[in-house]
Amino acid sequence: MKEVTKHDNIRFIKINSCKSLSGKSSLEYQLGCHGDSDVYIRVVKNSGGGWFSKEWIAIQKIITVLESSKFPLTSYTLQTFFAGKSVNTAAFIFAALKEEGLVANNPDNPRCYLLQSVDSFMQPIKVLISSGVALQDTSVKATKTIAVNIDDIIPVLASSTKPASGKTKGQPDKA
Repeated sequence: MKEVTKHDNIRFIKINSCKSLSGKSSLEYQLGCHGDSDVYIRVVKNSGGGWFSKEWIAIQKIITVLESSKFPLTSYTLQTFFAGKSVNTAAFIFAALKEEGLVANNPDNPRCYLLQSVDSFMQPIKVLISSGVALQDTSVKATKTIAVNIDDIIPVLASSTKPASGKTKGQPDKA
């Protein structure tokens, strides 16, 4: 079930951060919209070393899966969206949903979660959409264009590991 997307025309309506479910890293995630009703979420940064996909996933698809799940809710519930991708992605998205209040820890089983009120979750998102907010994408690093002369690069690429003194690196000086 492939339900992720790479929309270029998503308007960024919220950028936030949270701890991963394990608490070992910090995540940055974004909420975006396409039109007035299609809401998406994605994770864009991880302070830890875990790989993840930066693809957008539709919030409505997530809600449908969470509402129809017959099993206790865990991050694995979302793994269906990321088949063939890093298993971290589902867990990171789940952590963002927890931060946003869509899911909360199950007091009877701390490794499982309970779905919270979808209306309460969607209300602040609808306010952001109707406000017209459009944030800057924080996942793209600003780069400045630098003019480079190709003649300056080639000698570096072709240089040997011997410095001009004739010694190899790490060789002690002879007195």
